[in-house]
Amino acid sequence: MAAHHVFRKSLLPEARFQTGNGVTLCIDCHGEAHEGFNGAADMAQPIDAQGGEKLERVAELYRVLAHLSHRRHVGRSDYYHLSEQVILKFMMMQGFDLGRPIVGTPIERAWYIWDCSPPCVVEALIRANMPTGGGQARRRA
Repeated sequence: MAAHHVFRKSLLPEARFQTGNGVTLCIDCHGEAHEGFNGAADMAQPIDAQGGEKLERVAELYRVLAHLSHRRHVGRSDYYHLSEQVILKFMMMQGFDLGRPIVGTPIERAWYIWDCSPPCVVEALIRANMPTGGGQARRRA
């Protein structure tokens, strides 16, 4: 078994030791989570432009944590905790209106934020990862 940060600590150091940002994975799954990228993020690029976040995996792991907390009837924030500061940063990263209330536990809110990527974020990721050159489609200036 291996401890894994759900959201990369180099992008969000304040979540490094928050219990809601960690999950235990088997060795194979942990290796898969880091496959293709295992380095420091280039902060000048859009989130996941380097493939380090694997945002679908982030949403899936928060979904699993939310279901586990309900199944175990654990409402204690010391087991599944994410601070309001982290939730607000998640909302900013995903382009959510910061005044928009999102209900649920912090883990449920994190799952919702990462599972419901706003179209502007998806489009930015596609543009950032779109190949250029040759016969490939090019962005308009």
